[in-house]
Amino acid sequence: MIDIPRSKFSQEYEYLDQDNKSYRKTSFSIIKHTTYSKTEDAIDVANRLERLKHDKFSGRIKVPYFEFKLEDNNLTIQSKYIKGRPLVKEEMKHIYENIVCRTNPWTFLDCNPDNFVVDDHKLHFDGKALIYIVDLDSYKKCDKEEREKRWAKNSTNFRSYRVDI
Repeated sequence: MIDIPRSKFSQEYEYLDQDNKSYRKTSFSIIKHTTYSKTEDAIDVANRLERLKHDKFSGRIKVPYFEFKLEDNNLTIQSKYIKGRPLVKEEMKHIYENIVCRTNPWTFLDCNPDNFVVDDHKLHFDGKALIYIVDLDSYKKCDKEEREKRWAKNSTNFRSYRVDI
């Protein structure tokens, strides 16, 4: 278990009880533990995660709060668990435009719809919910042409999500 205070993953929710409004604080997180065959591979992913902590994405794309710990060839990532729903077909265009076509060469390479969750718990003023990435260790440096090739190759495997861009 990673030694990160649960309070870093807490969020206050408003709910109604029998008498009046009340608040409660809950903590949801998800932990991914990976053992790499080489320590160098674990260090590489840890370096990419450190870079990701300072990166910002445009549009509705968000990275959940996360922490990680590296010990030898073991990498543990703990990230905030986002309650939400899967992407719908219409949202794949947003993934393409803001992740695949991103001008920054650092982005997420695995754009499978299962790697995203839509946080529609609180609707935003524009009516569009935030889209969170789930697979944080797919964050890498890759040129746009290669990302577009990967998208074209893999998008046929996105079940009913096929989007022609």
